Amino acid sequence: TLTNGKQEISAKALHEILKQNELGDFDPLTEAFRLISNSQTGEVDFNKLKSVFETLGYGNLEKKDIEILYECLDIDKDGKITINDFKELFDFLGRPNAKYSLN
Repeated sequence: TLTNGKQEISAKALHEILKQNELGDFDPLTEAFRLISNSQTGEVDFNKLKSVFETLGYGNLEKKDIEILYECLDIDKDGKITINDFKELFDFLGRPNAKYSLN
């Protein structure tokens, strides 16, 4: 196990363990997408997305809300929201002066 079976561990020892076990290929966007996607189709699962919105306190998503999300998140307009759409959106949002259009 990570702590080698110890019940208690010092902060310094924990730091050393975590430093040695860094995840070099960890992609937070991919991990976030996995929370809201269907693992078999690779597309956003709106039931999962609704659950995330409710958990975060944004309330229940109605049909119109889902239509708006599709319009905004389906960057390539293929009728699906995939990891590529998700990454392109966040890439766009990270650009300076990215206010108006994705095109």
